[in-house]
Amino acid sequence: MKHVATIRIVVAKDFHRKGMGSVLANELFLHALKSGLEKVVAEVMESQPGARRVFEKLGFKLEATFRGHVRDQIGVRHDLLVLTKDLEEFWANIQTHEYFSYPTREMEG
Repeated sequence: MKHVATIRIVVAKDFHRKGMGSVLANELFLHALKSGLEKVVAEVMESQPGARRVFEKLGFKLEATFRGHVRDQIGVRHDLLVLTKDLEEFWANIQTHEYFSYPTREMEG
């Protein structure tokens, strides 16, 4: 599965709700785009709505829920949410976007 990347982000409790997860997710997503991958998978616990929102803002969609699949640091079981982003579709949408259909002109000056 060399065409698929999986993102898992862990942020120390002292840095929760400070944007660190968003920065990490954005950087990893950009790296996936530059690497020519076809799909990116993000796994988050259902008890982490902020993490889910970070990936949804990047266009990830919920693809699967694994009930009671993971345990937190104190052993409590949680559902695992699997979100995905199809990068081939992403590039196709960008290439057909009207911004890229404008005629080019030479730079002035």
